[in-house]
Amino acid sequence: METTQANRHHGGDLLTKRETAAYLKVSVRTVERWTAAGILSPSRMSAHTVRYRRGDLAAFVSARQQPAA
Repeated sequence: METTQANRHHGGDLLTKRETAAYLKVSVRTVERWTAAGILSPSRMSAHTVRYRRGDLAAFVSARQQPAA
């Protein structure tokens, strides 16, 4: 995965859309759709730049792997 300058300042905790897609094993377009639907919550770095916290993504993956009650 690529390392961005913002990512380095946050201990590797922030991922780009492309890095997030790779982490979740989905397309960038799916990440964009999930973000628009409120399924994923990015951190806004500027008006056009978003990053996703690795910890939030790990929790998302974990929650999706839980069996439905």
